[in-house]
Amino acid sequence: MTSVAVTSDTGLPAPSEELALLLRGGAAAPRRARTAVVSWLESALADSQRWNIALIISELVTNSVVHAKVDSERTLAVEAVRSGDRLLIAVTDPGSQHEPHVAPHADRKHEHLGLFLVSKLSSGWGFERDQIGTTRVWCEFPLDSVGV
Repeated sequence: MTSVAVTSDTGLPAPSEELALLLRGGAAAPRRARTAVVSWLESALADSQRWNIALIISELVTNSVVHAKVDSERTLAVEAVRSGDRLLIAVTDPGSQHEPHVAPHADRKHEHLGLFLVSKLSSGWGFERDQIGTTRVWCEFPLDSVGV
């Protein structure tokens, strides 16, 4: 965990904390990422936030494992940046041929729920892709003042 400075709305530096993980992919990756991030934030989270953040991380990492085919021989990166009452969560992987998107309603029966859930639980989400296809999917999550 490293402390960094981020500019606040007032123009003054605001304290920020960051957790950066490099994880092997595969079926256990969502659990490892979820456990690490929720443990890191433990004292700052209300129970409802803990469950929502755990679900968001699970969905983003699962998307990397499934769509970017990040198996146990490949790695993905998970970032969590807490700044004041906001949490940025990002997962970076080698990318796939498809752009991340919320599946149409008809496709959201028992699968393809990942980004739909992320969009409903977060205050915003998006993705970035570089020239070689590396994809970073991110979302922002408001933190209550409990334990902060």
